[in-house]
Amino acid sequence: MLFQFYSRQFAANVVLLKNINSFWALALILFAVFLSLSTLFYRVQTPSVISIRTILFGWPFQWLEQTTVLIPASGPVYSVRILQLAADIAIYLSISAAVSYLSTFRDSTAGSLSGQLPGIRIVSLVIIAYLTRVLSCAVHEVIGHGLWALALGAQRISVNITFLGFGWCSWEPPLGGTEGLLAVAGGLISSFTVGTVILAFLYYFPRIGGFYSRLILFLLGFWIAVTQSSYLIVGGLTGFGDIGFISNSLGIDYLYFAAVGVAIFVLVFFVISAMFFHELGIMFPATDQRKLLSAFWFTVPLLVLTFGFSEEFSLPALEFLLLIALSFIPSIAALPMYSFFRKLGVPVRAGKKS
Repeated sequence: MLFQFYSRQFAANVVLLKNINSFWALALILFAVFLSLSTLFYRVQTPSVISIRTILFGWPFQWLEQTTVLIPASGPVYSVRILQLAADIAIYLSISAAVSYLSTFRDSTAGSLSGQLPGIRIVSLVIIAYLTRVLSCAVHEVIGHGLWALALGAQRISVNITFLGFGWCSWEPPLGGTEGLLAVAGGLISSFTVGTVILAFLYYFPRIGGFYSRLILFLLGFWIAVTQSSYLIVGGLTGFGDIGFISNSLGIDYLYFAAVGVAIFVLVFFVISAMFFHELGIMFPATDQRKLLSAFWFTVPLLVLTFGFSEEFSLPALEFLLLIALSFIPSIAALPMYSFFRKLGVPVRAGKKS
């Protein structure tokens, strides 16, 4: 009996050691990939001296600086910004370790979630939510504006995505007429297309994919649908960004875009809320699902607040405060949704309900 006990312990330790080695190997590989990809993001710094060009590489913090003297012409000089590099290393090590942990020590089925500590689930959710938020911005800027601009005649595009999940895209040479209008509208068109495809896939194929793969798709679809419909609303009320350009080009009043944005947002609210219980609610089965859904929609006020800290922010204080007040409506409206969907016969997971 004692021999069998020590044999099982030895086998368990061997498996654990293999998992630990796999964990660190995968974490370091992911870290190297993430940090390398981050250097593809760059920002041209406005020079104080016109004869010097400075480009900063890295994301979310620019840690590699390239300085080129234009007059007289000389080769680029590179320098490392230590604090920014340390911050990027800490961020990507944390993300890589979390992804590696989920891949190495936990399977991706919903049934395995009961064995995870609540803290692990919350950290996993926050990391995935943040990464998908940034990815949703990339869909708008790269797949939307960038690819449309290249297809319509631009020779070069420049994309900047901030760590808050906002960004912009520019292209050279500038496009005019119909081409310029389509390049600007391409952000909304491509984003809505990608978001619709993702949510339709999750709805019509509920048994395909593991829990975390579906969670990533669900949150990506959520962010795309919410940010683009909100963009229509804000742009329609203030003439902000792409909406202002499209409205002026077509001669359509801003308010039409706001009305379309509200209609889409209401549709998105019901669709996302109905899918929430199957795609994300199962992550916290012992939690009151009614309150959990309401808490989930608190992401909208958070989105508005981060917008206030972004480089794109240009709204007057009164309009911004109005947006913050309106952003709490989905969270309040979500409270009766659990009972509403059950009465309609929509399959929801019956978690703890107060």
